[in-house]
Amino acid sequence: ADCTCTLFLRCSSHLFTLIQNMIDAAHNGGNYRVASVAGLIREALAAYFEGKVSLSALPEGGPKHSTTVKVTDSIKVAYNRLPKGSRSEIVERAIRSYLASSF
Repeated sequence: ADCTCTLFLRCSSHLFTLIQNMIDAAHNGGNYRVASVAGLIREALAAYFEGKVSLSALPEGGPKHSTTVKVTDSIKVAYNRLPKGSRSEIVERAIRSYLASSF
């Protein structure tokens, strides 16, 4: 599916740095499956909304990093159904849970 929508997300600065470091390490090892932080966030959100990942990770406090991610219409619709006050926490937990189950 084409990524035609854009989401504005906030996630833990520590988590954002962790993702970037994991991707850099994978690229240095010749693994280019995930091209960018946005790509990994897209994969994590898709896995969560498709029920392939449960929210097993705990929420993390601390400073937030803002970013935009291009997503499919179905991910945008599912994201918009999340409670507004909990979206950042759910996204962070979905990403952490995805990392724990996939890497």
